Amino acid sequence: MRHFLYHAKQIKTGAKQITTNLKFSMLMFCVSLVHFCYACFFYSQNLEILFFYNMLVIFLYIGNCFLMYQSHYKLASFITLGEIWLCSILFSLLLGWSTGFATFLLAIVPIIYYISFSTSIFKRNIFTPTILSLLSLLVFLACRMITVFSSPYFPLLQERFILTMYLFNTIVAFIMVILFSLFFLFEIRNIQTALRTQNSHLDKMANIDSLTMLWNRRSMTGFLEDAVTSYQKHQKEFSLILCDIDDFKHINDTYGHSCGDAVLTHISQLIRSCVRSDDFVCRWGGEELLLLIQGPVSVAQMLAERIRIKIEQSPTLYDGVEISHTMTFGVTPYLENYQIEQSIRAADSKLYDGKKRGKNQVIT
Repeated sequence: MRHFLYHAKQIKTGAKQITTNLKFSMLMFCVSLVHFCYACFFYSQNLEILFFYNMLVIFLYIGNCFLMYQSHYKLASFITLGEIWLCSILFSLLLGWSTGFATFLLAIVPIIYYISFSTSIFKRNIFTPTILSLLSLLVFLACRMITVFSSPYFPLLQERFILTMYLFNTIVAFIMVILFSLFFLFEIRNIQTALRTQNSHLDKMANIDSLTMLWNRRSMTGFLEDAVTSYQKHQKEFSLILCDIDDFKHINDTYGHSCGDAVLTHISQLIRSCVRSDDFVCRWGGEELLLLIQGPVSVAQMLAERIRIKIEQSPTLYDGVEISHTMTFGVTPYLENYQIEQSIRAADSKLYDGKKRGKNQVIT
């Protein structure tokens, strides 16, 4: 019981997937348990023929389990469905309509569709489960017609026994429908969780630079547009920092492009550790990074200087060798009444000026 509850909890939380094997195992277990209860009922009423019939059916489902573990799910499905049809007709004929054996023909319909579409045994087409459901309807009507035009083979059953069978069959039918409906709901939830995870991953791939794990240019364009809108509505100042690794080509030529990637990644991590949560750092292109800083240009200038010093004092360790590096920074406020591209060009102009003045400096 503890083992069953553990697996039920795993399924509920989504930690365990509801496999095809598990679905058929539950179906085999439910039907076998029902027939075991029937065997007990019939034994108590001295109906030995029906007792032995149900014991035989239990062995049939043991064989079905063997087919299931051999992945013969389609054959196991047809055997199970055929047994339920036969059981409904036979018991309705022998015991009468009032015992409620035909109830299972109604309960099996949603399970047929569930099994068909949650597994690949019928290639998820709607034709096969619909035909099987219509056949179940015909069997249900046949059971009713049989009981209308013929009397039960065992007519002397006690009313209490007939009522007990009716209640038992009705309750079991509802439990089976509820159980497989819960399976259906858990699967939908797991699929939704997987889709959210996949969408989050795709969104990250679309918006994050795969090397540096900084925002990419596409993302920064959106952040810049939001910042301009916020400035126009609420006069919320922001500034831009455009920075470039000094002599990055020399690093690539001397140590190789893998080293250049390591340097770029290391510097990106250093910059991310310096900015606030409401600032944005983006790989603008190549070894060029663009920072969107919430605040006036004085705040951006102080931040750029702090980053410059940290980068100069924190060389990249690559293959046991310390690679020293510096960066040059161009800092500008957002230019009111100008396009954002003009502010970026202003920062780029100051960056270029810093390169001409000797690099490793902040130009405002």
